[in-house]
Amino acid sequence: MTVMSQINEFLCLVFYAALLLVTLATLTATFINYHLFPLDTDNLAWSNAWLLAYVIDYYGVCLCFCGVIVATEAVWWTAMLWSCSCLVVGSPACCLYIFLWITKEGGTLRLERSALAMEMLAAAAAAANHASNEQIHVTPILETQKYQSPASNKTGSKRHHDDHRHTRPPQRHQHHNHKSRHSSRSRSHSRSRGHDVERAVVL
Repeated sequence: MTVMSQINEFLCLVFYAALLLVTLATLTATFINYHLFPLDTDNLAWSNAWLLAYVIDYYGVCLCFCGVIVATEAVWWTAMLWSCSCLVVGSPACCLYIFLWITKEGGTLRLERSALAMEMLAAAAAAANHASNEQIHVTPILETQKYQSPASNKTGSKRHHDDHRHTRPPQRHQHHNHKSRHSSRSRSHSRSRGHDVERAVVL
């Protein structure tokens, strides 16, 4: 981008910013001082205020369209001729320009962006696409555990039950050993008493 084009772009921005302020201030003041509804067509001040507001509003829109014409046309005098026709004649000249632009010039109604703007938009779109792909591929561990199949849950619980059953102490065998141990003790005790009785009889 050359220095001259940068200056032209800056002047265009200043011009349309000033046009925005003028049109916005005019419409806002008219809305505040003269309400649009109900229509007060019998009031001369109301009619004059809204006529002036609509004239300024129309020329604001027309100047925006003239900017598009000036930037599109290759020959400067053709651009000036069409711009003056739109400003003086109005909507018929604007409609004729659009009709000839589509049919004769083979153009479209789409406004083109600059190369720098296209690169910025492409970079932003690529970054957004990359972020969305990362969100799709990353799967949280909690979600994986939450959506496990019921069969795997049943298998795990059954395996846990079998392990618990195998590690359970043999209570029945312990009880039997305790009874046998108790009976052997009672027999040994009775034998010792029998020996004591025999000794007493001998004496």
